[in-house]
Amino acid sequence: TRRKSYSRFGVADVSSDGYILEVNSALCHMLEGGAQDLLGSEFYHYFKTEPLAGSVTLQMLGAQVREERRFVTLANNKGWCLLSEAENASSNKKHTASYLFLLTNITKQKEAGLLLQKAESQIQIIADRLPAMVAYIDRDLHFQFVNEQFEKLYQKPRGQFLGKTVLEALGNSEWQNAVIE
Repeated sequence: TRRKSYSRFGVADVSSDGYILEVNSALCHMLEGGAQDLLGSEFYHYFKTEPLAGSVTLQMLGAQVREERRFVTLANNKGWCLLSEAENASSNKKHTASYLFLLTNITKQKEAGLLLQKAESQIQIIADRLPAMVAYIDRDLHFQFVNEQFEKLYQKPRGQFLGKTVLEALGNSEWQNAVIE
């Protein structure tokens, strides 16, 4: 039995007016269709034109190096991808200009991240209901987690603790008192 092999990255050559000129098998796999389904169709029909809020966009040598985008497949499934874009220097003469898009499907990573956020939120809710003071400090002495009782004791919102060292967040005298207690 011969296994299908896909590149890790989907690649699309897109005309300056937004129509797909060429695709590789990885992009066909990502969009759940064949090249014949995609060629000539509008690229932005599948990939939203605006990056997601909070996504990272970097510029390097005139190319958009990375930005997160939502996409929709031919079967109307939705996902997330990292998209890179650059002008195609070797574009075919019959087309005035085209752009190469390199796409990586990150749907599983995003879904795992959303599940992790939900779990963290649930843990925070439970910890905030405890009558005890709870704080998690990592091995480098940075606060990673505090509950509501901890905030009340030190009369500071958790944002003034998280990511900071114990000394930065509490100050020298409070730190000394906390160690002694």
